[in-house]
Amino acid sequence: MNQTTGVNMMKEQKDQEKPEEQEKEKELDFDQLVSKLPGARRVQFKPNSKELLQFVRDSFRTQERLETVLQLLKVSTDENDRVLAAQSLGSFGHRGTPYLIRLLHEDPSWRVRQYAAASLGKTGDLEAKEALLVASKDPDWHVALAATESLDVLTILAEISPPEMLDHDQLSSAAQAEVDSEAEEITIIDFEAWRLSEELDKCGQQHLTIGDYQAALRDYEELVKLIPGQSLAYVRRGSAYEKLGQIERAIEDYDHAIQLDPERAEAYQRRAICRRLQNDWVQARSDIEKAVELDDSDAQSWYNLGVTLIHFAEHRKAIEAFERAIEIRPDYAQAHFNLGAMKMKLNDHPAAVESYSEGLKHDPANAIGYFNRGLAYNAM
Repeated sequence: MNQTTGVNMMKEQKDQEKPEEQEKEKELDFDQLVSKLPGARRVQFKPNSKELLQFVRDSFRTQERLETVLQLLKVSTDENDRVLAAQSLGSFGHRGTPYLIRLLHEDPSWRVRQYAAASLGKTGDLEAKEALLVASKDPDWHVALAATESLDVLTILAEISPPEMLDHDQLSSAAQAEVDSEAEEITIIDFEAWRLSEELDKCGQQHLTIGDYQAALRDYEELVKLIPGQSLAYVRRGSAYEKLGQIERAIEDYDHAIQLDPERAEAYQRRAICRRLQNDWVQARSDIEKAVELDDSDAQSWYNLGVTLIHFAEHRKAIEAFERAIEIRPDYAQAHFNLGAMKMKLNDHPAAVESYSEGLKHDPANAIGYFNRGLAYNAM
């Protein structure tokens, strides 16, 4: 039975499962759900409780969230992210003031400075008054108007003592005291954390591309802290360990990713590569076959399956795997080269020349490709 047939049979089997079993699969423990969402935290909430409404509001003033907002400002260069941060910082009272003043003075975007001016009034911090007076004469009318209106808000709020920002444990204890058996569980999600997780992943990928693997590792360590229950975060950190040659630590991360999500095909694929580096070809084959079974549309998985099958001298199956990789991604030069090598093994030299030529079309600077094509011509 070939790989594709096996995948189709598994899909049919899943479709035939009883409805109640499918419903059971959909059930997800609430704590697990929260752990998979960036910046999410569990809150017990009684809708009619004024105290808990206050708790929900104050939970957005936690130090944890402030650090997330500041990290987003540090990591992201996107204007919309700076606008989001400027909007958010106003809810942190005095602690948000210095960062908002810096944005108001230094940010090149009038939109960011406009939102920074508007948020400064919401802090209720008189330290912001001088900065707002200067901004009220800003050449950009958007900024000037926002600063003028913000001064009025600041004057009112400055007379009210803003609540100190509590830490999450204090908030949880305060809320728990008010909760009764009718309380509901809700999830509070910080949108800044969603954006931060995307930016950390993007920065990590960029650092991997340019070969700065230590920087990539730092990015992905932050990502794991942000979403410790998300399997993809561990796959990403594992890839950084892999590039640094720390294969055991990479495998540990891939193991953890699979524990969190047994259907994460990429984790099996990356672990298979690490197993090959350890010369554990049996486990490598098991992993890469699982990756293909879970996602038969990934060219790299099929390519890695082909490479693994070569080790077991299963050349015809390897040819099928490389052909499938090329079918998905026609410009996959290395798959063409390896397909050529397999055709040489089977003494089909004209087909080998054709494969090498196709590979060189997509990677014309590959010296080994020319050399191997020369060997194929010589064999003819």
